[in-house]
Amino acid sequence: MGDFAMIRIPHRPNVLADVVAGAREVTLQFDRIGGLVQAMAARMLSEAEQFAFATRALKIRWADPTTRPRLLPAKLLEARQAVDANPSLWHTFNTVQQATMTGGVVYHSAKARLVRTRRVVSIREDVRVNCALWQAAVEVLES
Repeated sequence: MGDFAMIRIPHRPNVLADVVAGAREVTLQFDRIGGLVQAMAARMLSEAEQFAFATRALKIRWADPTTRPRLLPAKLLEARQAVDANPSLWHTFNTVQQATMTGGVVYHSAKARLVRTRRVVSIREDVRVNCALWQAAVEVLES
């Protein structure tokens, strides 16, 4: 239910045909994904559930505990847009996704300096984090 469309296309002579076929395959999943988004928007989370989702997102984004910033999960839940100040799973997912992917979350380092998290710039890391966050949101939906 939670697998997101992922198409891998090898670089070879018929790449255009492969891209078109892959695009068609992805569009066939739009209705299913739209249904998931609507279900997430309808699912309201308690503060504890939101905190648990943010904690999991922190572990997803910074998988290595030695490089994980000294950041409270609640910082990932701070809405940057007024529309995201909503306890639904969809809004929580979007708020946490924006905080983990675009960076800019302010926290104190081990040396008590004020620092900001960095943006994800690697395509591979972007896909890894986004897929894992989507899967985590689907698991919350199914629980």
